[in-house]
Amino acid sequence: MEKTKRGFTDKLTEQVMKISEHLAKLSGLPSIAAIQDGLVACMPILIVGSIFLILYVLGSPVVGSSGKALLPFLTPLALNPFLIVPFLLSTTVSAAVGYLLMATPLFGKFYAMVPWATPPFILGPVGTGDIKTALIPFISLAIGVVIYLPFWRQYEKECMLKESEE
Repeated sequence: MEKTKRGFTDKLTEQVMKISEHLAKLSGLPSIAAIQDGLVACMPILIVGSIFLILYVLGSPVVGSSGKALLPFLTPLALNPFLIVPFLLSTTVSAAVGYLLMATPLFGKFYAMVPWATPPFILGPVGTGDIKTALIPFISLAIGVVIYLPFWRQYEKECMLKESEE
């Protein structure tokens, strides 16, 4: 009898299947359904509450009446003229480098459908069965840091200049 080499995904699937029967039994319990319903019911309250919390903090006397200290953290990144260029450039370059790396024979090819919400460091190894693909998100992070750094330094100088003028 011939043994076939099993990949990482096959081993992971086997382990998940072993515990899936037990998890299926748990999912039918009324207490689990009550917890799920409670979480779903609380979500709109949490969202609205967090919006009011942000508005309260902006008007708080500790922060200042205008909330200028929080504005750099609350301003959208895409609308910031100093950071729009690296925002667009780093994602484009990282995507191109990731594509080129996956096109080389150095990394395994995707053969499995992986859910979109899978964390990037797990996505490659699960989808390809090749542990080396976990390096690609680290490479993309390094590319992003290298691209953002000069723009961030210039943005910081501009913020310090505005602060010293006030």
